[in-house]
Formats: sequence, C-alpha cells, structure tokens
Amino acid sequence: MNENGSKKREWVKTAAIIFLTVMLILTFFSNTFMNYSLPEVATVYVQSGTITAKIRGSGVVESSDPYNVEVKESRKVAEVAVKVGDTVQKGDVLVYLEDAESEELKRLLALRDAKLKDAAARREFYETVIQNLELGEDSYLILLAQESYDVPFRTRNDEVLDDSSDTVYSYLLCAVCPMREGKPGLGYVPNENALHVKTAGRLASPPEVGFLWPAFDDRAPNLYNALYYVRKPELLHGEFISGVFGTEPPLSAPEQREAFETALTDALGAECSMELVQAVHEQLRERIELHKESKDPEPLTVTARDVGGMLRECGIEEERVSAFQDYCGQRLGQEAAVDPANLIDSRRFQIKAGEITITVKPELSGQVESRVLEGRTYLLIPAGDGVEVNGLPVELEAEPAAQA
Repeated sequence: MNENGSKKREWVKTAAIIFLTVMLILTFFSNTFMNYSLPEVATVYVQSGTITAKIRGSGVVESSDPYNVEVKESRKVAEVAVKVGDTVQKGDVLVYLEDAESEELKRLLALRDAKLKDAAARREFYETVIQNLELGEDSYLILLAQESYDVPFRTRNDEVLDDSSDTVYSYLLCAVCPMREGKPGLGYVPNENALHVKTAGRLASPPEVGFLWPAFDDRAPNLYNALYYVRKPELLHGEFISGVFGTEPPLSAPEQREAFETALTDALGAECSMELVQAVHEQLRERIELHKESKDPEPLTVTARDVGGMLRECGIEEERVSAFQDYCGQRLGQEAAVDPANLIDSRRFQIKAGEITITVKPELSGQVESRVLEGRTYLLIPAGDGVEVNGLPVELEAEPAAQA
C-alpha cells in the first residue's frame, strides 16, 4: 500500500514538472511572436508647439497670368537680356532690337560676327575712322582685335560654375595709336663690336582713342553700349564717336564737372555754403575710396538722385533738391549715371578767395572754417606746433595780453 502511494506521488510530481516546462516554452514563443507582430511604442512628455503639414509632389509651375511681349515694328531681336527663370521688375530691359536705320551698328556687327575675316568690312571700318578722326599732323595706327569669352554660369544662389556656360560674349577691341618719329640714339653692333648712331624710325605711341564693343552689362553683351577711352579726358573726339557709333558724344569729364557745379550753385543759391560743399565732397570721396578697396570690377557711378539724397541729409529743402536734379537731367541726361571722379577731385580740397588759394587733403577739409571777425569774413585753419612757410619752420605771434 505504501509502495503504491509512493509511486502515485512520483507520477504527480513528474506530471507537474512536465506541465510547468511546457507552459514556460509556450510563454517564450508567445512573447517572441508578439514582439514581431506588435508595433514599437515610445513615450514622450506632452509639449506645446506648432503642427506643420507638408505635401510632397512633382509637377510644372506655370503662371496663372502670363504676359506676352509684343513689338509693333517688324524688327529683329539682336540680344536677349534675360534668361529663363530670371526675376524681372518693371522697367527692366528684356530684349534689344536691331536698329534697322543704324548703318554704324550693322558695320560693327559685320566685323564681330565675321571675326574680322571679312576684308570689305574691315576696309569700310578703317575708312570710317580715317574720315572722322584727326590727330593733328600725326598719322596713326589702327589696331583692331576680336575675341570671344564663355561667361561662367551663375546659379540662383549666386554660385559661379566655371566649367559651365550658357552665354558667349563676343567683342571688338580697337585702339588708335599716333605714329611719331623715333629719336636717334647710340646702338651696339655685336659683329663690329662698335657703337653706331641708329634711328628708331616711326614708333607707335600710347593709344589716343580706343573702345570695347559691345559693353558687358549684367553678365551679358549690350549692343547699345560701349566702353570708350581717350587719353585726354577733355578731348573726347566727338566726331569719332558719331562716325563709328552713330550717336551724339557724351559730355567730357570737365564738362560734367562744370554742369554739376553750376547745378549746385544755381539750384541752392545762398544755401550753397562751404560746409555743404565739404559734406558733399566728403561723401563722394568716401564712395570712391570704398569702391577702390572693394576691387569691384563694375565701374562706380552716381546719379543726380544720389546727390539729391546727400543734399537732403544736409538739410536742403525739397524744392531746391528738385531744382538741382532737374538741371542735372537737362545737362547730363535723365537718370544719367556718371563717374564721381569726374565731379570732384578726390585727391585734394581746394578753396580760392580772390588771389589766395588754399589746398588741403580732403580728409582734413573739415578743419577749414569760415568766420566773421570785425565785419569781415575770414577762412581759418588751426595753427599749432610745426608751422612752416616755404619749407621753413616759423613761430607765430601769440595774441597780445589785454592791457588793464
């Protein structure tokens, strides 16, 4: 009896162990399957913020209000000033049209497009220069060259890609050099081991006139603009400009300065004080200096509107500012942009009073003052130590002490 009871207990114990083992195995596989089938869940703290919805897709963006540019005249498009994707504003130039009436433009285009290989076009150009340019008794040499330049592509992010280009800039470069007799001098002859008098013959002098056409504006050729050079700013050779380009010559640098100074004095009247002229001179000089330091390849220009802003900063009333701008528009051209170096002498500041002339460095012009003493106006400059007259150090008399 005891033996049967002992066997029964052993069987129950074995069955319990088997049951527990099976349950553990089933629990393990159940958790494993659940881990593969259930999504991962992460817990975060609740925070306030903005929910942004994003929609992604592909397609073509088109304007809902397209505008077609139409030309009433039957004229060919010479150059397109913009590219696909460029942003334009009101007043921007989109295309340049050929001038059917301009024989000068046709002549330049023929030279450029033929890369100077058209002998008849070259001969016609040379004849035009000879008929419209007089350099006194000197004969001259006409140098003419043509070259092309692949303009590096610039992305919308203003990144320049040197190995990619979508514009070819083809241009003409011309220089007219006077030919003058060379001076005789001693020359060494190696074979004879001796010195002999030699005559240099006729030599080409530095260019008197030259131009680059077409100009390179906004990273594209501009057929209606050119860079023009003269050795003497006061001598523009207007007949050369009219004959080659078929347009009226601009004012020379001295004429531009005269027009600018007349506009100031006539428009401002009594308000054209020395202090105001000092302020305008200094602002223009600073622009010139900053442009030199920046090494910007684009030429520096100012307009009458720019100078008008300077006058407003000096307290000039709007009516006089408008009169100044109107006068500049009449003499220089509406919205004309000129080189500020043509308007002022950035290297010195000069004051004349009768037969007396005072010249100071521009940055020190503010130390020159005007003052009325005993009914008479004087120009005063500070005099400290180190006063010189004709290079000699001198002592200035001290103000006498007041007598009791």
